[in-house]
Formats: sequence, C-alpha cells, structure tokens
Amino acid sequence: MSASHQRLCLLARALVKAPYLLMLDEPCKGFDRDQQANFRSLVDQIAAISDMGIVYVTHYEETLPNTVTKRLVLR
Repeated sequence: MSASHQRLCLLARALVKAPYLLMLDEPCKGFDRDQQANFRSLVDQIAAISDMGIVYVTHYEETLPNTVTKRLVLR
C-alpha cells in the first residue's frame, strides 16, 4: 500500500470514533503536489461538515489547508 493510501486509512481510522480533536503531524510528508492538494481538500471538507477541532502541524506553510484560521509559529 502506498504512503498516501496508508495515511488516508489512518485518517479514516481516527475519524471513526468522532473525536473532539484531530491532531495531524506532518500528514503530507512524502506526498507529491497532487496528493498534498487532495489531502488538504479532504481536511477542508472534514472541517466544513464537523465541529471537531483540528491541529495541523507542518514545517511548510504551503501544505496548510484553507480551513486553518490560527497559527502558532515556533522559531
């Protein structure tokens, strides 16, 4: 199974329990640009239909989903 499919399965597994908070740590690491765009779109869709909090950790601002409204930058 490819890395992108593995991560999607892990995301689905996490969502099954309908958590109050979803923490994603570098979820797009190793993805190509299309896979990153698809994953960001999926996170945006999840955020649009749920009231769950999402913490999205990344080193690359361009991989942030559009639904991110607050940022904490550590230097």
